[in-house]
Amino acid sequence: PATGRAVTNNTWEYKVPYSRDIPVDLRVTLLKDRPNENFSLGSKVVGEPPLILAEAALLALQNCIGEVRRQQNYESTYAGGDAPFTVEKITLACDIDTSKFTVV
Repeated sequence: PATGRAVTNNTWEYKVPYSRDIPVDLRVTLLKDRPNENFSLGSKVVGEPPLILAEAALLALQNCIGEVRRQQNYESTYAGGDAPFTVEKITLACDIDTSKFTVV
């Protein structure tokens, strides 16, 4: 809205913009002769936000793995590991004993 007030209470109600949310006619111009000496090669912070979001996902996975390890009474809850976190890597990091799985 024009007021800048939040329209959702939490992330569960937030709807991610889709391709159809973009106007059919979207014209963008960059400011010419406006160097930005504060950043590398005069960048205008175009690539950093996606990297920060990717880091947030990685840290969330590490926190989840750490919580699983804590619930299993491991001394260390450190998840470690390098990205990408595959299903196999997550399962190994959690050290899940599949023999304890039961079908109800």
